[in-house]
Amino acid sequence: MISEWHISMLASALRLQAGRVHEEESERECVVLLHGLGRGPASMRLMRWALEKEGCFRVINLGYPSTQAGIADLSNLAILPAVERCRHAPRVHFVTHSLGVILLRHWISRHAPAELMRSLDISALLPFSLPEIALMARA
Repeated sequence: MISEWHISMLASALRLQAGRVHEEESERECVVLLHGLGRGPASMRLMRWALEKEGCFRVINLGYPSTQAGIADLSNLAILPAVERCRHAPRVHFVTHSLGVILLRHWISRHAPAELMRSLDISALLPFSLPEIALMARA
C-alpha cells in the first residue's frame, strides 16, 4: 500500500516538473485522478490533497459508476467531463489506479494522441522504492 508520505513525495516530484506555482487557476497544469473498480473519488483523496497542497495543479477528481457499464461507456463517462474541465490548462496529467488505467488507455486510443498527455498508474509504483518513483516522475 502506498502511504500518505509516498503520495506527498510523488506530488512533490510532479511539482518539480510543473515549475512555479501559478496564482491563476487557468495557468495551472491539470491533473485528472481516475479511481479503480468498485471505488469512488474518496479513494483518491490523499492524492488530491497532496497535489493541491503543491499549489501548481488544478486537480479533477470525478467519480464514475465503475460496476455499471462497459469500458467504452465508462471511459467517456469518466474522462470526457474531466478533460472538458482541463481544456484551458497548458498540460494535462492523469494519475490512475486499476480500472482507471484501462479507461484512460481506451479513451486515448480513440480520442487523443498519447504524446499530448502524461499518465501515471499508482498501482505500478508498489514494487518500487521511493527514489525509483521520483526518477520515474522526472522522466
